Amino acid sequence: MGLTCHTQRTDEASFDPGTAHCMRLVHRRSARLRRVLLVTGALILSNTGISQLTAQEPDTVLASAPPVIDTVLVVRATVYTEEEAAQSSFYRFMNRVHIVTKERVIRDYLQFQVGEPYDSAEVAESERHLREKDIFREISIDSVRLEDGRLAVVVRTQDGWSLKPKVSISIASTGDWTGQFGLNQLNLLGGGNQLYVAYVKELDRDGLNASVDFDRILGPNIDFAANYAGLSDGKNGNWVLGLPFRNTESSSRYEWDGLAANQNVLRYRVQDVQDSQVLDTTTYRRNAFINNINAGMATHHETADYLRLGATLGVRQEAFYLSPEDQEMADDSVYGTVGVWAEISKTRYQQLTGFNGFGTEDLDLSPLVRLTATLAPDGLGWQGTGVGLGLEASSGRTAFNGRGWAWTSIKGNYQWGGMAQDSGRVIFNVAAGYKSAARHSTAIQLQAGRLWNEKPGDEFDLGFDNAPRGWPAHSFVGNRMWWTTIEHRYYAVDKFLGLLAVGFGAFFDYGGAWYGDQEPRSGGSLGAGLRLAPAASPVAMTNRIDLAYKVGSNLTGSRWVVALGGGFAFPRRTIPTISYTAAAPQ
Repeated sequence: MGLTCHTQRTDEASFDPGTAHCMRLVHRRSARLRRVLLVTGALILSNTGISQLTAQEPDTVLASAPPVIDTVLVVRATVYTEEEAAQSSFYRFMNRVHIVTKERVIRDYLQFQVGEPYDSAEVAESERHLREKDIFREISIDSVRLEDGRLAVVVRTQDGWSLKPKVSISIASTGDWTGQFGLNQLNLLGGGNQLYVAYVKELDRDGLNASVDFDRILGPNIDFAANYAGLSDGKNGNWVLGLPFRNTESSSRYEWDGLAANQNVLRYRVQDVQDSQVLDTTTYRRNAFINNINAGMATHHETADYLRLGATLGVRQEAFYLSPEDQEMADDSVYGTVGVWAEISKTRYQQLTGFNGFGTEDLDLSPLVRLTATLAPDGLGWQGTGVGLGLEASSGRTAFNGRGWAWTSIKGNYQWGGMAQDSGRVIFNVAAGYKSAARHSTAIQLQAGRLWNEKPGDEFDLGFDNAPRGWPAHSFVGNRMWWTTIEHRYYAVDKFLGLLAVGFGAFFDYGGAWYGDQEPRSGGSLGAGLRLAPAASPVAMTNRIDLAYKVGSNLTGSRWVVALGGGFAFPRRTIPTISYTAAAPQ
């Protein structure tokens, strides 16, 4: 399976990469056929250097008034080029079984159309949205101008290998381990949709985890995504159906999202004793059924920025029980909330290769402010009328003459009244990254947080899969936390034995978590190890195998430990908690 190319003016064409010519098909009207031949001829001549038709960079094309796009040509390629496939029967086999991404999937993410003025910002955003799908190895969008002034835009994509064995394992010094063993298809049947099924082993439970994510499943405006976890201590699932804000130019959103759960939730508390730790566990049973209707509109929606306003109507049943007797006696009430929100953002991304992984990625440094207000009226089931306010703000900048970046964020919310206790949280981040050379990257980050009257399962939980690496699970638990990490990576080999990308990393982590009635508890680790990824993966992520040395007091087990897990992606936007909600793999 090689290359295929399509224009918006023709239904199908075949492309021979050996001769670099698009062969015309029959059953086309002569005027339409001439336009296709002119466009494809311009593409061929631009690759061979003939100047009768000139291929120009967007900035050159736009030296005068922006021309109108006459034709959009899509050229699609399978995973391995003919040169690569000629070197390996395994590559040829992978090309044969791979289904090339459908043309409509690519066109769905283009923010420009035939008949519109050419806009380099829209082209850049289109490239970014295609990369964000994590299914392409290579993406480029170029302009080709014909002699008579008409403009064609050529979109070239090369697929990445999208069927990924999802095999990961994390092992603590105590011998505790978590892992997942399954398959994750990011580009199901070439349709750009995701299907994930795996056996999941967690510290206190195991079972089945599954996810689907389908774009435009019910026409051009309806997406659907769902996650399910059927575990040994209960089940939970969540879903979203509707039209999202697809990009910065989107004008509206309407979605229904929900969650259902009947599961155990564990609350941990660590007590330090002489040269050791004691872990206390309280088990709650959670029953929940939560539904939200969300609607939004963009009063301003351009490629570079937007202003959005919206409202949310929520209906929920949720309760936590310590025993079956409590569950039988509990009030099975239904609660309702009404919320409004506003969000403003200005697009700012930095494209880097070899930062969080071997591939190319777009780091989101966009300035963003989001304000929310929620009303929980006593007439909708609450103990009294409650009011909640929320703030999310973040911003980043390129730094070090384009070779690095800096980013900071704050996210908080608090609710007064409506419940037996007021509750809230605040999380603060600051991070920076730098590329000293093409194959080197360095990142540093600090995160701190505080919770007030948190629900069971919402506590901070550091160690194991979170910083500090190498510490046993639940080493640092509480409603106050901070952690910091610095890591340097060297991406050494892109194709070791043609199958594996191999790099190396060195790191230092330090941090801790504790409850308000405890003394602050913290520890750290430093070490080095391997950074590994599939050679044909389109995702800028790695797995890690580290040898770590733990520092701090009240250690359990050896100070030296081998730590395995997923590579950290910077800036880290996640919060170190135990997830009791089914989710798609990262």
